[in-house]
Amino acid sequence: MLEKIYKKFLNMSFFLKMTIGYSVIVIISISITAHIIISKFSSILQQKEVLIDREVVKKIELYAEEEYLRLYNLSNLMHSERNIGEIFSNLEKFPDQAFDLKTVNVINDFMRGICISDKDITDVILITKNNVVYSDSPLKSRTIMPSYKFIQDSIIKRLIASDEDMQIIFDDTSRYSNNRNDKMVSFIGKIYNPSLFPQKYIVGVYIMNVPIEAFERSYKEFEGNTKGEFILKNRDGQILYSSNEDIVGQNYKNLQINNVHFNEGEINEAYITNSVKVGLSGMEVLNIIPKNIMWSELNELIMKMSSILLISLILTIICTILIFNLFNLRIKALIKFMRGVETGKLNIEFPVKGNDEIDQLGIAFNEMCHKLNIYIKRVYYAEVRRKGAELVALQSQINPHFLYNTLECIRMRAEHDKNMEISNMLSLLGNLFRWNVKTKEKIVTIEDEIDYISTYLELQRLRFSDRIDVIIDISEEILDMGIPKLLLQPIVENSIMHGFNDKENNCLVKIEGKNIGNNIEISVYDNGVGIKEKIVENIIQEMDDPVDDEKINNLGIKNVYQRIKLIFGNDYDLKIQSKPNFGTTIKIIIPAMRREEMKKLCMES
Repeated sequence: MLEKIYKKFLNMSFFLKMTIGYSVIVIISISITAHIIISKFSSILQQKEVLIDREVVKKIELYAEEEYLRLYNLSNLMHSERNIGEIFSNLEKFPDQAFDLKTVNVINDFMRGICISDKDITDVILITKNNVVYSDSPLKSRTIMPSYKFIQDSIIKRLIASDEDMQIIFDDTSRYSNNRNDKMVSFIGKIYNPSLFPQKYIVGVYIMNVPIEAFERSYKEFEGNTKGEFILKNRDGQILYSSNEDIVGQNYKNLQINNVHFNEGEINEAYITNSVKVGLSGMEVLNIIPKNIMWSELNELIMKMSSILLISLILTIICTILIFNLFNLRIKALIKFMRGVETGKLNIEFPVKGNDEIDQLGIAFNEMCHKLNIYIKRVYYAEVRRKGAELVALQSQINPHFLYNTLECIRMRAEHDKNMEISNMLSLLGNLFRWNVKTKEKIVTIEDEIDYISTYLELQRLRFSDRIDVIIDISEEILDMGIPKLLLQPIVENSIMHGFNDKENNCLVKIEGKNIGNNIEISVYDNGVGIKEKIVENIIQEMDDPVDDEKINNLGIKNVYQRIKLIFGNDYDLKIQSKPNFGTTIKIIIPAMRREEMKKLCMES
């Protein structure tokens, strides 16, 4: 069975093998990763939750201690000389001075100073033993009912009856304020007669209220990141603040969370607890984390992770199959094109749309076909030209002295007959013929080529009765550069023969040459009749066609173009720009090379 599966696997395509192997590796990797993550994450999650909740406990403990110390120190100021304790002692003797302006101002200044020193205080209430009430609040909309019998309040009575100087309690202050559901942490304490110290003689009571929201603000940065409950209780077990509002004000000894009864100091396996004492205040911060909440969160996280891993696995397999099919189709297409080359189709081109490995293969395949096509054409045309050259060589074996002597005889007869124009023309023609025959090299200097062209143009000027003006502007730095022999003459001849055919006067031929970068650009301009755009397009399209000696139209231009391509390659060119009735410019671009260097290149090509 395994052997059959193995044989089938070996007979599969390379991409299918790669897809199956990759999918198996991904499945195993994801499964192992998921197991490791889930096994490790439970303990990490618990540690994280405990650490975060400990930070919150620390924040609450620091805030509670700072608030206690601040208010405790403020309460001690009341007992200093000429302060609240002394004022209240005098009011016990002289109660009619309770609303004396000076007395009221001193008390109000003291209360206002407390409000300014502690931004979280909502109320400062000072009560004499005769129930004279002084109050201040930083909230303008908040008022304390001065008619409320504070001294008869059960909380105040319990404080006075106790041995404690200050008590911290949870209280709903709506019974003596203008706000409903006014839940506060109240710091209530005794005001003593300072003159009777160390005897503690009570002359009044103070109440300083802090909203329970202030305790919640102390750990606002961790809001939403905690799962446990936070409790701040006083020394009697009353819950002053809790993140669970439903248990605020209850006694911790009777506390129930999720229907589980909690006793102080009890350790429950279903919960993780942490507690911190708040200095000397008697308060204590507790943190209770139900383990089932963490496990439910962990299970939820495991389900999400499992779903994500499963979806990722499915998407990975789907993407792998899609990529396999895509690559497989493109490889088959490339093979089909290669088989087309086997049958001799070299003009086909593999479509390339990107830059991946198959596209790179396609680019290399297209380049190979293109070079093969060029090479075959080059070999074919070279063979044709070789045969033509052999024929020309046979014809050129006629002794050139016969032609020289004949031209010279005709020139002398014209000179004898006083026909100097024909004599000059024959002399120039002889010079052209002599240079063409004597100069055996295929590569000449640009200076020599320009001299030849100048002689040719002088002959044409005589022909056109000086109706042609000639401007030659060749940069001196390129005069000693190489150029294929007679590369410019067909272009100049084309300008004169076609450009000035119907033009009677003001004929201009301008030849410019300059070095641009690593190239030499030589342009021949004539102000003749120009060429229509459609004809220019046809000329350009026929440039690569084999030269047909029977079709004399544009024979010279096509010959020059193909000589440039054959010798220098496709990076160099012949360009035509023309506008009817304005003239034509033909530009050739060849590499900037010395004559010997170009001769070597010509031999190689």
